[in-house]
Amino acid sequence: FNPDSFLAFNKEEAKIKDETFTTCKTYAQEMITKFILGQAPLSQFDEMVETLHEHGVERLLGAYESAYNRVK
Repeated sequence: FNPDSFLAFNKEEAKIKDETFTTCKTYAQEMITKFILGQAPLSQFDEMVETLHEHGVERLLGAYESAYNRVK
């Protein structure tokens, strides 16, 4: 399932997505892998969430939500 295949981002949303998506996705994947493999303790989960916020995950979610609301 790829929401990008049916969502039409406006210019502002596309800019937010371009600025934040790869950074947030890569960081989240790295941390989840570390949690699963035991390379990072689950006590660092809240730190991971805070770091995602610092990387702009709220803006990214807002861009996706806005684009979704136009097609639903």
